[in-house]
Amino acid sequence: MQARTPLLVPALVPLLLACAMQVAHADDTHDCVVASNEGQVLRDDHKLLQAEVDFATCSREVCPAPVRKACVDWRQELALRVPTLVPAAHDATGRDLLQVRVLIDGKLAAETLDGKPIAVNPGPHVLLFEPSDGPAREENVIAREGERDRLISVELGPPLAASVVPAPQGPSEVRRPLLPAASWILGGVGVVALGSFAYFGLTGQSQKNDLQNSCASAQTCAPSDVSSMHTKLIVADVSLGVGIVALAISAYLALTQRPTSNIALGMQPSWQGSF
Repeated sequence: MQARTPLLVPALVPLLLACAMQVAHADDTHDCVVASNEGQVLRDDHKLLQAEVDFATCSREVCPAPVRKACVDWRQELALRVPTLVPAAHDATGRDLLQVRVLIDGKLAAETLDGKPIAVNPGPHVLLFEPSDGPAREENVIAREGERDRLISVELGPPLAASVVPAPQGPSEVRRPLLPAASWILGGVGVVALGSFAYFGLTGQSQKNDLQNSCASAQTCAPSDVSSMHTKLIVADVSLGVGIVALAISAYLALTQRPTSNIALGMQPSWQGSF
């Protein structure tokens, strides 16, 4: 009996290996089924990233064919539903910044900004941008299911200094016209009135001379002609008076105008700065 025992060991090795393979296969099958079920629960709870991990587990070749096929289909569906964010940063001049760490919900998501999308679960998230120098900035976003490559760009660093216009060293000056508007208007009225005086005076005097030479001595002049002559002479006299008054007032306003065309504003009281 003792001589036959070593002969039984080689014969048992294939049997032991077969049993071990069956046990391993049973464990794989169990893991695939569990991953499939948990993945579906996570997917329905909109925890798409965690569901993708489980669907990747049950999509392996060691899984039973029906389970593997279902997980492959679910995984492809998730690829269209998982939202992705593209974090970016720039300075006040619009120049892109690269040396910026990004944390999403407190977990490191990127060591530098490289323009690559980052997958997240649908819902609210907090992005923290940490530049290599300068203060960090926090940005709250809501990732929507199916939204791909959404750009989240922030400005980091100090803002551009506002341009400062130097204050004038002396009092500010405001340009004023050399003559007031009323002086110009009255001057124009005076010129027109004098023109009216010249026209009606000349025509009225001419008509008067004609009447004296033709009918005045015999007193046969038509009343309408006499009335027209008197009207013209009266208009001439009134125009002369209006012209003289208008030009006089215009000259007065011009003469009383301040000689300088600039008036200083913002003058400080003489006592300011004496304390």
